[in-house]
Amino acid sequence: MQIEVDIFNIRKNLETIKKLSGSEVCPIVKADAYGHGSVRVCKALEDLACCFATATYGEAKKICQDVRKDVLILGADNSEGERSIIPSIVSLEDYFKKRFYKRVSLIVNTGMNRLGVELNELKYIEKKNNIYTIFSHVYSKESMEKQTQKFDNALELLKVEAKRHLYASNWLYSKKKYDFIRCGLNLYGYGLNGLNPAMRVTAKIIRVSYVKKGENVGYGKCILEKDMKIATVNTGYRDGFLRKRSDKEIRTVFVNGERCNLVGQVCMDMFMIDVSNINVKVGDEVCILGNEMSGEEFAMQNSTIVYEILTTFYHRDDIIYKND
Repeated sequence: MQIEVDIFNIRKNLETIKKLSGSEVCPIVKADAYGHGSVRVCKALEDLACCFATATYGEAKKICQDVRKDVLILGADNSEGERSIIPSIVSLEDYFKKRFYKRVSLIVNTGMNRLGVELNELKYIEKKNNIYTIFSHVYSKESMEKQTQKFDNALELLKVEAKRHLYASNWLYSKKKYDFIRCGLNLYGYGLNGLNPAMRVTAKIIRVSYVKKGENVGYGKCILEKDMKIATVNTGYRDGFLRKRSDKEIRTVFVNGERCNLVGQVCMDMFMIDVSNINVKVGDEVCILGNEMSGEEFAMQNSTIVYEILTTFYHRDDIIYKND
């Protein structure tokens, strides 16, 4: 499997988001920048970003060696005191461990009940200037107004000078502006009209054969009901091309611009497709994700979401960067 990432599209997406939102943007680069390569993405966006955000200390340390902007850790991981890495306070107990740190981000729980200090616990937070940012996370479009009100209540209770950020790639539905928005999925080309997906995933046909009616294809039971020309593709679930979750699902890829159905179960390193109606040969490219196959359609075929699709692909070979 080969992953190509168009850096120009990522930069263009960020410029579009900044223009439409009228806000500064913190790119989310956790999970290796949603599979796009965090170091390369951060270096390409440093002049456009107000800061960056990761989920773990390890992710933050990896990128802070190459960029000078602040890196926020959005999860519970700690920092070892690096100048540009800012850990988060994820609970009141965590606050008492980190309250003397030079800079921290304070998470407020506004209803997601995942991380954050409760509103009735804010009275224990000292009004210190080491709170660099205050933030929360909106979990649905329907909850946005209610969570925004809770966040504003928290800001009123805290009364500290800090950068405020609440909205992520759901910023389009917001009615307020804070100091910046956090963008992950939008940055990589999804969730908003006018954005350009940056990732293309392809594989190669490694074998073409003719299989008779009544014979089996792949693991388990997949008996053909008719003669079929079968192509074997050199990618499997080890590469993030997920196994079928139901025999009733119809999953497809594109070969030479033609849609082809998967046949049988996905193997660890390979899968098979029906190419009976098209001319193919060994070495032909198979489009798994790209212009022909959108992330939304691929996610729907796999009964999941685009986030999982992008972050599941594993590049055995180096990512190819275009327009860097």
